[in-house]
Parts: sequence; structure tokens; C-alpha cells
Amino acid sequence: MTRRRRFDLVLIVSQVISYIENVAGESQWLSSSSPRPDEKTLPLLPHDSAITTRRMKTLLCVDHGCSDDCVTYETPLNTCFNGEILFPNDPAWGKYDIFDRPMKDGSDTQFHRYFFTTTDGTCEGNSQKDPPSDDVYTLPLDECVGPFGEPRPWGSFEFVTDPMDSSLLRGSIEKR
Repeated sequence: MTRRRRFDLVLIVSQVISYIENVAGESQWLSSSSPRPDEKTLPLLPHDSAITTRRMKTLLCVDHGCSDDCVTYETPLNTCFNGEILFPNDPAWGKYDIFDRPMKDGSDTQFHRYFFTTTDGTCEGNSQKDPPSDDVYTLPLDECVGPFGEPRPWGSFEFVTDPMDSSLLRGSIEKR
């Protein structure tokens, strides 16, 4: 199975889990200390919906005002992804897996970005932690921040919600 197909499959499975959680209420592994059915699956937050899908919209620009020579990327929330797999040959992305999660308190002013040592879109790590990573950053939403790496070191992040569409299960890119 190719990396891309494995990544697509993980995204589809996470959407099915989200649907089940919304129909049946909060899942057992979120409300009890029992182990999750699949230790590699990170639990979804209760506010995720099967009818709509929330994604991260990232705007990367060359200037610190986030207005010059910008590129927009859309990536999943609450699902492991690898930027090099989603956006091949794009120097804006590093080789390591990423997991973006909204704040647990429901605040839409910040989010957590986790980095993993894996490079295949699995975010494997210490399964005793949730998500299993020590490399985590709390980043603001709707503010131009940076610097990140070249070629576009400045950027902003926002959550976007649209009706569920299978094309949204993959990353997308738009140059403006």
C-alpha cells in the first residue's frame, strides 16, 4: 500500500469514527481509562461532526504581514498527516508527520500542532500519551506568525468548515 493510499484510508476511518461518536455519543475510550481499540488511532474531540468536516487552512507568505506571494494549504484536523506526502516537491513542508488539534476547551483562538519523528503519515510514538508527542506548539489562529522556514516563512492559520466531501479528505493547495 502506498503512503498516499494509507493516508487516505486513515482519513476515511477517522471520519467513520467521528460519525459513530456523534450517533452513539462520546466514545468509551474518551470517557474511560480502558485502552482504545487501536492504540495508533488518536481520539477525536466530541465537537467534530460527521455532517461537516473541519480542516486547517494555512496561509504561508514571504512577508511578515502575510500579504505578499502567499500560498494557501488545507490539511486535516484531528488526523495525522505528512506535508511531503500531501504536497510532494513543495519546499514549505518538512519530512515529519504533523497532527493539528483544536484546544480541548473549544476555544477557536489557538490550536496545538504536534510533530512526530515518523515520516509516513502515521504519527506513531509513545502510545501512553495523547497525542503521543513531546514536540508540541500552541499557535494562534487568525494572526500572522513566524518566522518558519523558507520559502515562505510567515503564515496564518484558521479553521474552515464545509459540508463533507471526499475530496476534502486530502490536502489541497491554492496559490494566490
